[in-house]
Amino acid sequence: MATKRDPFSAYSDASSSYWPPGWNFARFASATPADNATLSEEERANMQAGLRDVLGEEGVAELARVMWQEQLRAMRAEKEKKAVAAGTHAQRRVPPPPAWLEAWKKMYKDSGKRWGFVCVWTDAAVSAAEGKAGPGSGGVEEFQDRVREIAEIPFKAALEQGQPAELIEDARKTFEIRWAQLDDNKEKDMGNTNLVERLRARYHSMQEPGSIQQGLALPVFLVVSPSAVASVLSTSEEKPEATSSGRRSEAPFLLAVAAEEEQDVVDDDEEANVPVGRRADKDSFKPVFRVAVEVLVGELWPVVEEQITTLDKMTTYVQGADVTEHALPIHDDEECEGAGQDEDALDAIWWSMHPPPHRMRKRRRLFGSG
Repeated sequence: MATKRDPFSAYSDASSSYWPPGWNFARFASATPADNATLSEEERANMQAGLRDVLGEEGVAELARVMWQEQLRAMRAEKEKKAVAAGTHAQRRVPPPPAWLEAWKKMYKDSGKRWGFVCVWTDAAVSAAEGKAGPGSGGVEEFQDRVREIAEIPFKAALEQGQPAELIEDARKTFEIRWAQLDDNKEKDMGNTNLVERLRARYHSMQEPGSIQQGLALPVFLVVSPSAVASVLSTSEEKPEATSSGRRSEAPFLLAVAAEEEQDVVDDDEEANVPVGRRADKDSFKPVFRVAVEVLVGELWPVVEEQITTLDKMTTYVQGADVTEHALPIHDDEECEGAGQDEDALDAIWWSMHPPPHRMRKRRRLFGSG
C-alpha cells in the first residue's frame, strides 16, 4: 500500500521567524476558527510577517495554495464520512451554480485567463495601513492578505453547496486582485474630485495593451482609502465567514469607482438597455461607493462583468463615498434593522444590486402584498 504523502512535508517550524506562544507550524496548518480566535491581532499579524520573512511573498502564496488544497481534501473526506454514516452514497440535490461561477465558466474557464479586480491604494491609505499594523508586521501586506481571505468566501460557499471542487479550484487559482499604487506622492491636500481623477488615470494607464487581461478591465475599479483600511483592519468585528449575515454596518469594505467620469443622463422613461458605466440617472448615480469585501466575487463582479444593469441602477440604494474619507460617516438616518428605521435611507455599504430588506418591506406595504 502506498504511503500517504504529507502535503506539508516541505514546511516546518523553521518556515516562520515568529510563532505566538503555544503555536508552531503544525498548529498553524490545522488551525480551526476557534484556534485563530485565541490570537490577538498583533500576534496574527506578526505570524504572517514571520512567514513572509522566511518564505517570501511567492512562498506564502504557494503555502496558501497547499492549505486550500488540503481544506478541499478534508471537506470531501468529511462529506464522504457523513454519507457512509447515513448508509447512503446518494448525492444531495446540488443547487444551480451561483451567478459568478456561471459567468466565469462562460468567459474564462477554457482560456485560463485572470479575472477579478484592479485595486489602487491612495497614499493616505498606505500611511493608515502602516500606522495600524502591529509591531514587526507589514501593514499593506497584512491588509491585502485579509482582503484576499475575505474575498474568497464565495469559493468556500460554492464548495459547501456541492459545486465541483476542481471547478472551484480552477476559478480560485485564476482569480486576482491586482494591487497598484499612484505613481508619485502628490496627493497631499488634494480634494476628492482631483484625487478620483488621478486614480482613474492610474487605472486607465494599466489598461494599455499587455498590462492587464480582459477579466480585470472592468467598468469599475477598487480603491483603498483610509476608511477602507480602518474597516478591514478593525478589531470590532470577527472575521467574516460564509454564514455571516449581510448588510452589517461594520463589515470590511473597499471603495468602488466608476472608470469613466462622464455618464449619459437620461429620463426615467427612457429605455435603459445600456451597458454598465454608460448611463446614469442624476439622482441615483454614485461614481464612488463602498462595497463589502465579501461580496466582491459573488455580487459585484458578475454584475459589472456581464453588464447586467447600468451603474446608476446598481447604486440606487447605496450612499456615495469620498476617496479621501478617513472613517465611515455616521448619519442620524443610518441603516439599521428594527423599529424607527428610515425606510428611504440609503445603505452605507453596497451588498447587492437588489433592494435592501427595509425597501422591500415598504414596497409590500404600499402595494398590499405580503
